[in-house]
Amino acid sequence: MFRITEGIKFISCSGIRNWSLSCVNGLRFKIHENELELDDEKEFRSEKFPFVWLRDNCTCSQCFQPASKARFVLMKDLKLDVKPKTVDTHLDENEVKITWEDGHVSEFARDWLLARSFADEKVKQRLAEERGQDQKITWDASYIKNMKQHKFQDVMNCNESLLSWLQDLRLYGLTILNEMESHPKALRALLNRIGFPKSTHYGEEFSVIAKPDPNNLAYTNSSLGLHVDLPFYQYNPGIQFLHCVKQTDMSGGDNEFVDGFNLAGIIRRSHPKYWNLLTKLAINFWDRGSEQFSGEFYKYTSLPTFQLNAFGEVYRVNFNNQVRDNVMNIPLKDVKDLYEALMFLNDLAYDPQNMILYKLQAGECVIFDNQRILHGRRGYALEEGGHRYLQGGYMDWDEVNSKINVLRSSRIET
Repeated sequence: MFRITEGIKFISCSGIRNWSLSCVNGLRFKIHENELELDDEKEFRSEKFPFVWLRDNCTCSQCFQPASKARFVLMKDLKLDVKPKTVDTHLDENEVKITWEDGHVSEFARDWLLARSFADEKVKQRLAEERGQDQKITWDASYIKNMKQHKFQDVMNCNESLLSWLQDLRLYGLTILNEMESHPKALRALLNRIGFPKSTHYGEEFSVIAKPDPNNLAYTNSSLGLHVDLPFYQYNPGIQFLHCVKQTDMSGGDNEFVDGFNLAGIIRRSHPKYWNLLTKLAINFWDRGSEQFSGEFYKYTSLPTFQLNAFGEVYRVNFNNQVRDNVMNIPLKDVKDLYEALMFLNDLAYDPQNMILYKLQAGECVIFDNQRILHGRRGYALEEGGHRYLQGGYMDWDEVNSKINVLRSSRIET
C-alpha cells in the first residue's frame, strides 16, 4: 500500500526532486520533470511512469467507459507536457492520487501500475509471453503417427476439452475431430461453439461435392494441387474446416497436408537464393466468377510466398498454383528464377518425408491453419460408389484466439 506514517501525505509538484518520507510498507515516490517514479523497497524495484501516459490512462468516469473498456478522452485533448499539481497517497487505500494542474483528479491502484511497468525487463517479459502464444511446432510426415485428435462431443460439452483442442490447433496447425454426426448441420454447431464463421463469396459454409459447371476446381472430382485457400483475399481465412459427411468407397479422394512453416524452415536454412525470392517477390492471385450467395465477384491480391513478421518469422504462406495470375509484376530477369524457386517448393511439399496423406471418413472433421498448412486432394471416380461430400467452412484466427483467451481467463478466475 501507498501508506505514509503520518496518515495522508500531500506532496506538491513544485520544487520537489527528492524521495518522499518513508512509507510503512517501504514504498516511496518522487516527481521528475516528465514522470512519476515509484520505489518499492519491499520488491526491490523502481518504476517510472510518464505523466502523459498516466493522464491518458485515467480510469475515472469522465475519462473511461468501463463496460466498453474505451477512453472518452480524444487524442486532441491530451497535452503532451501535462504536469501534476499534487500527488498524495492514502492511509487505507492501495493507490496513488494525482491532482493535475487543470484540477482533474486521477487515481491509480499500485498493482495496476506495477502490472504495466515500463522497465526493460518487464517489457521484454511481456513481449516474450506474447510471442510464446504465437509459438508453432512444425512437423513432417511423421506427424501422422501422433496427429492431434479430439472427440467432437467432448469439445462441444466441456470447456477444458475445447481449450485443449484450440491450443493444439494453434500450436500444430492441423487437428482432427472424430465421432462427429454425419450431417451438414453439425459443422454449424461446431463453428457456433467457437465464435463467428468467416463469410466469403462462397457463403458462410460450402459443400465440397462434384457438380456440373463448377466455378471452383474443388467442385470437381479432379486432383487438387497443394495450396492454401483464397490467397486472393488480403485477409484470407485463417482456419478451414472440412467435415466429411460421406466419403467415396472408390479409390482416391484422399486429402494431402503439408506444414508450410516446416518447408519455409528447410528453404531458409539450405537455399538462401530461393528464400530471398520467395520472401521478396510478390505473386499475383486472382479469382473471378459468380456465386448464388454473393453474385459476381472479382478478387485480386499481390503477396510474397512467405510473409514475415517484425521478428523475421514466417506468419503466412501464400501458395496456390490454380489461382496464380498470369500477370507477373516482377523484373524480367527474375521470372525464371522465381519459377525455379516455386517448383522447388512444390517438389519439397510433395516429398513423402513432408506430406501426410489422410482419407477422411464420415464423421471426421479436419481443421487446419489455412495461412500455414498446404492441402490438396487426390482425384476420385464418379462411378457408382464414388459419391463424396464434405461440408466446409472458414473462421478467422481472431475468433479462435479470442475464445482461447476467454477460456484461459475463466480458468484462472475460478
